[in-house]
Amino acid sequence: MNDTLPSWTDTPTKQAILAFIQAVGDPAAHTLCRRSSGYSFDNDGTLWLEKPVHIHRAVGRRPIMAVGNSDSDIHMLKYAAGHKGSTLGLLVHHDAAREYAYDDGAEKALQLAAREEWLVVSMKNDWKTVFLPSTP
Repeated sequence: MNDTLPSWTDTPTKQAILAFIQAVGDPAAHTLCRRSSGYSFDNDGTLWLEKPVHIHRAVGRRPIMAVGNSDSDIHMLKYAAGHKGSTLGLLVHHDAAREYAYDDGAEKALQLAAREEWLVVSMKNDWKTVFLPSTP
């Protein structure tokens, strides 16, 4: 079976992301997301945007998914969660041993995550590989 997110560890977080993708991509569910020329998935399932733009200009309507990593992203995460139907809020929690830890700027967001039903993605526990090895 082809793993949609091969760089991710098989955790409840990965399963929730895959369930969300399945829910919004099902034409029978009436929440079908149409692909825009502004984004794409690469080989390991990473979502790439062509260029960062203000959220309202990018979509023209309330998004169904938001990803943040600090307290400054709370409003965006709440805004996306207000959409009727399936939504996904992800809060990326960095691992200080491998990367700069964002805890000093994410205390409130981390506290709100459970109540707001945002997934907290652990760089340490949810990914097998963050950066691919360099090739000569």
